Amino acid sequence: MKPNHKILTNSLLAMTALLWGWSMEAQGTGKPRNIIMIIGDGMGHTQVSAAYLHQTQGPRDRSWNMGRFTHFGYSVTTSSDALITDSGAGATALSTGRKTYNGAVGVGPDSLPLQTILEKAAATGRRTGMLVTCEVTHATPASYAAHRIDRDLYEDIALDLSLAPLDWLVGGGRNHFVARQDQRNLLGEMRKDRGFKVMDRSEDLLKAPRSSGKQPVVALVWDGPAPRISEGRDPGLMAASPPVPAMTWTDLHPVLPTILGFS
Repeated sequence: MKPNHKILTNSLLAMTALLWGWSMEAQGTGKPRNIIMIIGDGMGHTQVSAAYLHQTQGPRDRSWNMGRFTHFGYSVTTSSDALITDSGAGATALSTGRKTYNGAVGVGPDSLPLQTILEKAAATGRRTGMLVTCEVTHATPASYAAHRIDRDLYEDIALDLSLAPLDWLVGGGRNHFVARQDQRNLLGEMRKDRGFKVMDRSEDLLKAPRSSGKQPVVALVWDGPAPRISEGRDPGLMAASPPVPAMTWTDLHPVLPTILGFS
């Protein structure tokens, strides 16, 4: 994984690097209604242990959110061509259950597309969405909704994402959609051809009307990745595009379920 994309913060919020969800009608069945998959880039046992020690071994014994989990599991994400995986191979393993080579995005060792869990959810009528603090074209999120032989094909990945079965897309990487070599404006195409509501600032999410839950939303609020926390990004989640004041997960939490269609 590329060092400049690693996200290291404390507690459960360390894992908000990537969020996926889909809604399902399951009332009275004993099955979950909504499922959210959260990935912390580069987050292994060492990082989890560090978060635990930071939260529980300091002057104040603070609660550790991950300690509330009732189930734990393990996923082997080594790539098909190396012991040390990268973001593309690791995320493809998580999204498809199949190993692939380092640098691959949603394709197998034979370079053929693999169906992802997000695509399977959409195929059964479930609403899907993702929220990242990196570029949406980064190998980790891209491996859930794009299929390319090389993680560095950012404009091709953006094209895949513009056509992917997503109802909600928030993060960075705007330049890969609008400042392209082929001169296409993919955000404009998503608005015109697929009915997306296009937002340019994260503050706009807070103003989204409750009735907008069924309209797909794309908000690429940074040209590249989100600013680092050391550069002023709110440690809770993200900072709005200047000069909009910073906003936190607490601000977004009541809005996300409505936009994505959760209830």
